[in-house]
Amino acid sequence: MNSDDKVNPTLEEHDENEQHDDAEMPGAQEPLDINETDEPAAENTDSREQAQDETRIEDLNLAQLLGHLLRSPRDTWRRASLALAGQEPMPAPATALATPLVNSNADQPRQPDRALSQRFADALRQPQRLQLLLFALALVSALIGTNALLGRPGAVRSAENTLQLGAPFLWLGFFIWLLGEAVGSSEQLGQRWRRMSRRERRKWTARILPAVIWLSALQSLSASMAVVTSQSFDFLLDAAVRFLLGFALWHLFNFVAAQDKTGADENPISTQQDTEATPEQLAEAGAGPGSAIRPALSATQPRALWAHIDKRRLSLAAFSALASAALWLNTGGNRIEPPFILLWIISSLSWALVFAPGGWHVFDWATARIDRLRRIDWQGERWFIVIFVLIMALGISFRFTRLDSVPREMTSDHVEKIQDAYRVSTGDYKIFFPNNGGREPVQMYLIAMLSALPGLGFDFFTLKFLAALESALTLPLLYWMGSELLGGRRARFNKVAALLLMALVAASYWHVIISRQGLRIPFTPAVTALLLVYLSRAMRFNRRGDYIKAALALGFGLYTYQAVRMLPVLIIIGLIFAIWMRAAGWREKLRYLLHLSILVFISLMVFLPMLHFWLDYPNSFWMRASTRILGDHLAFSTVEQAIDALRANVPFFMHNMRNALLMYNWKGDIGWFNGAAEHPVLDTVTGAFLILGVAAWLAKMIKSRDPVICFMPVVVLVMLLPTVLSLAHPQANPSNSRALGTVPIIYLFAALPLAMLALRLKETFTGRKGRILALVLALGVVLSANHQNRDTYFERYAPAYLGPAFPHSVAGEVLQGFANSGGAIGNVWSVGFPFWWDYRALGIEAGYALWPNDMYPMEDLPLKLEHALQRSDRYRLDPNRDLLFLYNPADAQTAQRLREWFPQGRALTVQTYQPEDSFVLYRVPSLGESGFADFLAQDEAYHG
Repeated sequence: MNSDDKVNPTLEEHDENEQHDDAEMPGAQEPLDINETDEPAAENTDSREQAQDETRIEDLNLAQLLGHLLRSPRDTWRRASLALAGQEPMPAPATALATPLVNSNADQPRQPDRALSQRFADALRQPQRLQLLLFALALVSALIGTNALLGRPGAVRSAENTLQLGAPFLWLGFFIWLLGEAVGSSEQLGQRWRRMSRRERRKWTARILPAVIWLSALQSLSASMAVVTSQSFDFLLDAAVRFLLGFALWHLFNFVAAQDKTGADENPISTQQDTEATPEQLAEAGAGPGSAIRPALSATQPRALWAHIDKRRLSLAAFSALASAALWLNTGGNRIEPPFILLWIISSLSWALVFAPGGWHVFDWATARIDRLRRIDWQGERWFIVIFVLIMALGISFRFTRLDSVPREMTSDHVEKIQDAYRVSTGDYKIFFPNNGGREPVQMYLIAMLSALPGLGFDFFTLKFLAALESALTLPLLYWMGSELLGGRRARFNKVAALLLMALVAASYWHVIISRQGLRIPFTPAVTALLLVYLSRAMRFNRRGDYIKAALALGFGLYTYQAVRMLPVLIIIGLIFAIWMRAAGWREKLRYLLHLSILVFISLMVFLPMLHFWLDYPNSFWMRASTRILGDHLAFSTVEQAIDALRANVPFFMHNMRNALLMYNWKGDIGWFNGAAEHPVLDTVTGAFLILGVAAWLAKMIKSRDPVICFMPVVVLVMLLPTVLSLAHPQANPSNSRALGTVPIIYLFAALPLAMLALRLKETFTGRKGRILALVLALGVVLSANHQNRDTYFERYAPAYLGPAFPHSVAGEVLQGFANSGGAIGNVWSVGFPFWWDYRALGIEAGYALWPNDMYPMEDLPLKLEHALQRSDRYRLDPNRDLLFLYNPADAQTAQRLREWFPQGRALTVQTYQPEDSFVLYRVPSLGESGFADFLAQDEAYHG
């Protein structure tokens, strides 16, 4: 990238290097010496006790008070009572603070429990160790809560016997973790407060009022989830008004503080921090996103966009415009030919180059990446590489183990995708597949290409293989996203947290269950993670190149899955956060808006074929969303009807949001297809760390003042909207599949406290012991999560999946065997029956993707046989071979008609692996051409 396009040199280097965290963890304190003897502690007991006796209890800090309480509970209670009553304590003898358990003379050694309590009190006086203790207590409380929410095996889980029992422990763990954060940052916060000027202190004190108003708004939101549906809208409106009021007061106080110059120069340290830092200052301070020294984005302004316009760029813009025009003219009727698919890719990339910064060159980019690989210290990073490979092996193992048999059976969703992919291979190049509610095309094109490989075909295994592969490739993307989003100066800590994020997702039952289904849903977390990488850079540094990369990720991502349509909303909200928290002046705000317009334009050019379909067939494009929000009967309603339906469904919004937020630890999807019914999507260990992670992230938001950090909770809420907006079908919420876009941030939240606990162990117990304890903690959490999730998937979900699924594979094998043993696939017919098998799945299992021989109603059999006789493809009926009919054992009418039409036939009942699922085969010997003609003539005469 050209230096002219950089915000400043220091910020530009951030793109190629690790980001760093804002607030450093407190430095490591002296560890406890486990070989320390008791005698030194006893030698100075009298002097310590005398000093403590002279100290008022009001002057003790928390650690000293705890130590005092452990040594002498009675005296501590006496002194606390007197302090509360406003009285001075009576003088006490020197030994009153630590009365020995057994009466002894002065020459006798102290009892061991006295030394242990003293050592414990000394440990508590160190904030780092006290923080570790609080973090451990928070984890224990959260684990108790998540296990209580899960309930006893086999018991019916309800709000009374699980949610109300476990929720208090989760809240307790949440607040204990926040207390630990406060303890660990108390010294830094105190120093920061002392460095502030009087004006800054007044400003932060005034901000308490809008913060309280926002808390009351959250309380209203919480109340809207608890009341009946008809009353929730009033609470929702009240919460919105309070949020706006708090927002207005916040900006009013900021404006007043900006006008108040009193005390601005009384503290030279704070004055220097309030001014914009130069690039040299930033480089010297090592400032990163969210650092204490706020990066002055406007300190070094890049050249204007039009400053790079030259003949080559104008020529490229003209070519891009002509290519887009040609693409538009040749994508009508929901069809795009292969040459125009290539033109679409070329035009999308050429538009990116039109707006690219002046220093963008493919050769320079490639050589820079090669040089970067050469600079890697492979020897120094060997443990990181080993851990990365082990995590990938864990994820691949979970996603591909028994993939051929779990899940075993297809559903109609799988059938639709296989048939669409097969049609693509035969030349039916659609832009959007409108059947089955409407589906984006990327998965179908990839299946068509993958099916050409040896050992793969148009079958269920290929679907599952492709989705599992996409899921496995998402893991490195999540590592990249995690290290990028955390930012700050602590590159090593960010790597650890990102690896833990990757490991937790590798062991995730939720991510695996949706991936192994074989649908296109695994694209959602992958596209979301990739977009968040570039969006976070754009928010922090406002560089044009990051906006262009985000535009390409968004544009191509919109061809993957419908939940990705929420990402444009994320971009808008994210840039609002950035402008609010980062832009120093109007010039910088306008620069954000200019870059946003570039992002919108490039993503629109990538979206161009889909946009053409949208304008040609708006009902098909919005069918799935409209049926979820408005209802099936109002999918194609008038504007007035849609508004009325939306007004009636809005009260369900907050209840849907509540249920969606509870899916992580209490109750997930109720359907058998997307998971074990009502089982939470997180295991108890990951779920506990998620609760702690929300607290840790909240503390990080307060400390960092980084727009990206503050934006992440909004990402979760927005990416929950695909399931929350199922207003017309609230029973379909939460949906494990439509909420999959929250996976990157939810697991990042869970990984953060785990990384912090591991770091605390490493710093508290220095040397090899600390590293071993940290490794044991991280390894124990990941392996425990992996064990629980594998058990949930293979032992609970897989058997439950087979219950409602139909054994298409068994019947498919029968059909395939009949066709390969002298029969003809065109002579096999499946007789329809209400709520029974999908005949298309039978054909796919037999190896015939577009097998058409469905028979329903039975009275049409002679007519359908006659039409099959006239076919010219491989599904043509051969009258010189046997006929085979497959029907439901409960279909007595079909059995009677077949015996009447073909009395020479024989029936055979086939029992599948499911006791309740069987089917009947009725085989008719070959009629021959003359016999078949006589059969048709007799039926015509009968109906004549």
